[in-house]
Amino acid sequence: IAEKIIPKKENGAVIVCDRFSDSTIAYQGYGRGIDLKLIEMANSIGTHSIRPDITFIIDLDPAVAFERGRSAGLERDRLESENADFYDRVRQGFLQISRNEPDRVVVVDGTPAKENIFAEVWRIVAPRLP
Repeated sequence: IAEKIIPKKENGAVIVCDRFSDSTIAYQGYGRGIDLKLIEMANSIGTHSIRPDITFIIDLDPAVAFERGRSAGLERDRLESENADFYDRVRQGFLQISRNEPDRVVVVDGTPAKENIFAEVWRIVAPRLP
């Protein structure tokens, strides 16, 4: 954060991350049951209180996501080897985050082809870019 994001942010750059503090809340808080207030405090410290201007949640049933990964020949790592209940809790956590912050978090349907998902994300983010 201090070495990469803050200097670029101060220079007006557009910064794109594929995971940030919402992922920690969803996976550790909702998925593992760690106290959400504790996670939010740690996130605030770790991110220097930086919050994304917009967050996209690509929503997809975990079973469908794993089948897509399997079909693509992707190997499961330690986290991806968690059980279906864990991923249901994580998904519900992401959806709760979107309900808590509807002005910042956009849920995009993850069922279409990746090109369609990209087009939907681009349709939403392009007008916000300088």
